[in-house]
Amino acid sequence: MRNLILSAFPRNMRLPDPFTPNLKVDMLPEIALAPRVLTNYASMIQPVTFKKDLDSYLKARAPVTFLSELRSNLQVSNDAGMRYNIQLMNALVLYVGTQAIAYIRSKGLTPNMSTIAHSSHMDIFQNLAVDLDTEEMLRATHDPGSLVDRTPGGPTAHIHSGILQAREFDDPPGLLEKTEFLLREWVEIYHSPSTSRDPGKAFSLFVHQMNLHGILKTDDLITRFFRLSTQMCVDLCYRALAEQNTAVNSLVRAKCFHTLDAFVRLIALLVKHSGDSASPATKINLLNKVLGIVAGVLLQDHEVHVSDFQQLPYHRIFIMLFLELNAPEPILEAINFQVLTAFCHTLHILRPSKAPGFAYAWLELVSHRVYIGRMLALTPQQKGWGMYAQLLIDLFKFLAPFLRNAELAKPVTLLYKGTLRVLLVLLHDFPEFLCDYHYGFCDVIPPNCIQVLNWRSMWRYLFLNAIANQLRYPNSHTHYFSCSLLYLFAEANTEAIQEQITRVLLERLIVNRPHPWGLLITFIELIKNPTYKFWTHEFVHCAPEIEKLFDSVARSCMVQRQVQPSQEADLLPE
Repeated sequence: MRNLILSAFPRNMRLPDPFTPNLKVDMLPEIALAPRVLTNYASMIQPVTFKKDLDSYLKARAPVTFLSELRSNLQVSNDAGMRYNIQLMNALVLYVGTQAIAYIRSKGLTPNMSTIAHSSHMDIFQNLAVDLDTEEMLRATHDPGSLVDRTPGGPTAHIHSGILQAREFDDPPGLLEKTEFLLREWVEIYHSPSTSRDPGKAFSLFVHQMNLHGILKTDDLITRFFRLSTQMCVDLCYRALAEQNTAVNSLVRAKCFHTLDAFVRLIALLVKHSGDSASPATKINLLNKVLGIVAGVLLQDHEVHVSDFQQLPYHRIFIMLFLELNAPEPILEAINFQVLTAFCHTLHILRPSKAPGFAYAWLELVSHRVYIGRMLALTPQQKGWGMYAQLLIDLFKFLAPFLRNAELAKPVTLLYKGTLRVLLVLLHDFPEFLCDYHYGFCDVIPPNCIQVLNWRSMWRYLFLNAIANQLRYPNSHTHYFSCSLLYLFAEANTEAIQEQITRVLLERLIVNRPHPWGLLITFIELIKNPTYKFWTHEFVHCAPEIEKLFDSVARSCMVQRQVQPSQEADLLPE
């Protein structure tokens, strides 16, 4: 998975080969190249109103109100995925860093990690970090399962309210019978030929029926109606699936979808037609409440049935409702982002670690082509990127304990293969997304797939993996960490360390392509340069199978290294 994420970085950057003899690379002027692809940082700072105050603060620590002004400029909103202006924050770091380097040089000193870290320019980040950390401490008092605060009226307030109300069973007398009657009535209306000719009229007549039965009288009754309807749909699916041994699978699913699709259409129509078209808050609140109810019913069902839990009804409700609410209609386009946010919060609450029995359906939902397209391509200003990254992190965290084992159980293997396919899609269609969030992803992916008993060796292995994570596209970071890894290999006082470095590189090369550029050139330098005496080490020849593996990987790397420069040259303007 690491290789897929790190391979997302562009390969058409033609820099000198880091291993060219006598090559001198001044890393400090290239600070803008790493770690994210953001080179024009000055243009990000210039238009902002605090640019003048920033320069003044760096020189004289005035005005004193600057830090609070800076924080307000960095903060976009309280919505998940767009809480802080990431591009502006990156630009600020690079701008202040280059200013610090220029100041140090003006004093006749050499910029290095020590002088930069102790530069007075850096205290702005210390103060800002304390400010933001205080806010995070306040946020930490809330449920860690929510993406953002669950404040009254906040984005997740109605979802969590729906989850709690899904466990309330003290319904008024007769409500169960009314709900069952109305649900059956709606299913018949939905599938009748007249509805397809005039869906608006059919819906209006049904809403009138709901009014006559008092369902729309209060919010509490509406909530109870949705809870009972959801439970009835789920119970119907359980009964149908129990008959699966004696019936054709496609017929069983069609029977389930007959009721589920009608129920989803009712939800979508009620959301679309609730409230005023000029104020979408009512629509979003209703959607959040319904999603919370379905999530609450799912979690309770998961607790009761455990291994007999059925994912099908919930998967169908979520995916069909998402598609219904993303139809190309003006009334829905106005609430597109709020709909995405609502589904992201719900999926985060239902993440695999909270509902393992829903993991397969959950992965199908987050990897659906429409969902990925909406989150990463169609939502403006990349507002959906942060939310989608959180969902992938939820998936990686769930898989992490299993990936530390030498053997994966079949259910975990299927989930792991599905995860790899999702990453391949993202690598092909949205490499910039993987670039932006690669640090967060690599942090939660376990570096080893076998439980290591030697703790001292394990921490060294973790450290070497952290270095290998930086072997990416041609830039100063890749050059620095490549040289560092080779230096550690050359200066190692035991062959065990050299074997461990080789293992870290080899583990990333024996998997299917693509392989990060920096990883390839580091391994090629290790096996080609006589300084490292790679082929003379005992661990290379400890067994015929191991020796054959090294030969095979070496040949494969050499072929890739010859192909990549020609591909990169084709991408360069003449």
